[in-house]
Amino acid sequence: KNGRHAPERDLQAPPPLRRLVPERDVQSQIPPFTYQQLAVMKAIAQTQNFTEAGKLLYMSQTHISKEVEKLEQALNVQLFNRARGLGGVTLTEAGHLLLRYADRSLTIANEAQVALNDLLTLKTGELALGASQTTGTYLMPKLIATFRHRFPFVDVALQVDSTNRICSAVAEGDVDCAVIGGEVPRDLERSLHTALYRHDELALIISPRHPFAQQMHGGEPRGAAEQVITIEDLYHLDFVALEAASTTQRAHEELLRANGINVERLNVSMALNNIEAIKSAVSCDLGAAFVSVMAIEKELKLGTLSRVLIDGVRLRRSLQVVTNPSRYRSRAVEAFTELVLPWSSL
Repeated sequence: KNGRHAPERDLQAPPPLRRLVPERDVQSQIPPFTYQQLAVMKAIAQTQNFTEAGKLLYMSQTHISKEVEKLEQALNVQLFNRARGLGGVTLTEAGHLLLRYADRSLTIANEAQVALNDLLTLKTGELALGASQTTGTYLMPKLIATFRHRFPFVDVALQVDSTNRICSAVAEGDVDCAVIGGEVPRDLERSLHTALYRHDELALIISPRHPFAQQMHGGEPRGAAEQVITIEDLYHLDFVALEAASTTQRAHEELLRANGINVERLNVSMALNNIEAIKSAVSCDLGAAFVSVMAIEKELKLGTLSRVLIDGVRLRRSLQVVTNPSRYRSRAVEAFTELVLPWSSL
């Protein structure tokens, strides 16, 4: 009605979207803080104390305070609540917000440094491995020895914990690669990559002096015997097992149930908190036990334990290699999976 017409291009297509962030020169893209300041902030958030943060970063408390002051001035926000008392230094809302980005920035910076080092050589480097309890105790030392023989200058750290905690460590980037005997927690399945490494087997072990072990040897005790019994025979044995809260014990029970063994009918007379204690108890005639075959190789050779087979039952489980596909895989990780885990299809 006012006699003006919209430009023809407005009728054919919507106008181009405006840039949320205007084009800037390179100088203006430099953030008003340094990686060191972000590291200081993260250390304070972890320790809730300026002095302790300084110890963590090998910096004086005065230096820590100056870096925080510079950071807050540059951003024009308060990042920490410095109220005196037992609660220590805490993050403000702005501090929590910046910390989330600081974690990501520091992680990317560290990965960049690792990648650059990888371009030079594998004579130096770090490899953070993880494992569940059984694999960490009886399998990983052998794998690490093989790796260190080939790459003696790579620092290797091994974290042994429950399957759930090890998977969380892989997801968070604290562990590069892990070998586990249990299942990956459902809430982490989408963020982690798993591949079959090999199969493990649970063995029923008894003392060489147990009647079952002597039946095949005329009453004379011998180790490494493999007597065959029925599932029904299990319900007349006393068992030594891991504590009920153990994730390894729960995994064992699930495997037993899957093979037709009524776990509720097993008489568990003693609960211990590690496999070595269980083996010792069994060797002292305190009961039978189900343990990984990896854990009893030496004892079977020495004759201090005997293995009993169960008619028609083979208790096999999968050992899995776990990695985080969203994380940078260093040459050390690549070398470990290629040399030590060549059949894990990673």
